[in-house]
Amino acid sequence: MPKVIPGYKEEVKKRIIKAAIEAAYEKGFSAVKMGDISKKLGISRSTLYIYFKNRDEVIREILSYIRSDMVENIRGSLEEKSLEEAFSNIFNDFIFNDENFRGGIVFEIFAQVEHDERLKALITEHYINLGKAISDILVAQKKSNKIPEDIDVEIAAKTIQTLIIGIKATSMIGLEKEQALVIWEETIKKVLGL
Repeated sequence: MPKVIPGYKEEVKKRIIKAAIEAAYEKGFSAVKMGDISKKLGISRSTLYIYFKNRDEVIREILSYIRSDMVENIRGSLEEKSLEEAFSNIFNDFIFNDENFRGGIVFEIFAQVEHDERLKALITEHYINLGKAISDILVAQKKSNKIPEDIDVEIAAKTIQTLIIGIKATSMIGLEKEQALVIWEETIKKVLGL
């Protein structure tokens, strides 16, 4: 009987998530089915169902992957750069650089929540978890005296999330990158008291 390599299951799940994101980029998220993901990986649908019971589980993991990537990007940037530079990375990597459809897939899911309660629950969970992660980062920055003591980190985190959604939405209908960058930077400075 073959031995299961530690971490193998998690590695396969990551490959499935990346394939799902690629399929969503090619077809649009709402059109992607479990069969599309299995075809992209060259595996059977039954094999895919070993890792994920249904499409909702895939969506939850996609959102978790995107959120983790964003949070790690911010934390990594903060180790090397100022708070302003770290938030510039968010702008460049998650709002206007959509090579991997990360921001676009979240936005597409977000746009569908009005008509789908399951998606609404998933995107609400994502929004809450991302807000907590941003709040935690801001609390650490406050403790390091990089942002003023009187900043309400919960409100700041929600404002940042709302700004991301707003800029992403308006960029899709014509807001130019240069204009969006000015809006982003000026709002971040005001929200964080920089």
